[in-house]
Amino acid sequence: MEMARRIKEKYAFVSSNLEVISVDFQVNGKPKTYEVTNELREACESVLPDMIESSRDLIVGFDPEFQNELRQNIVLAGGGSHIRGLSEEVSSNLTEFGTCRVSAVEDPIYAGADGALSLATDMPESECRRHTTS
Repeated sequence: MEMARRIKEKYAFVSSNLEVISVDFQVNGKPKTYEVTNELREACESVLPDMIESSRDLIVGFDPEFQNELRQNIVLAGGGSHIRGLSEEVSSNLTEFGTCRVSAVEDPIYAGADGALSLATDMPESECRRHTTS
């Protein structure tokens, strides 16, 4: 499982490009190279339908007055957000709503913590005390 995770993190992509991903494995103590392009693409693309459906639901459910602004600031976060080609793939699947600008957080591991720290820094001291005692 750990090897599969490392391979995904290093090579993950969604794209129709004809990139070939080959990885060395130890088989009976000897190195052997396997081409894993299709398996990797299939695994990475499995997240797309739910991600695109959630994005559509978010856009449709947002106040129409602010939908254009929302579409220009879609940010992918989390461990899978740095799958190569993911931002472009999500954007191209939302064209029915007009132009969308989709990007990924710079550091998906710490982005949530950075956001929480930013909120806490801006929070009035009276609110901080209230949330730490409850």
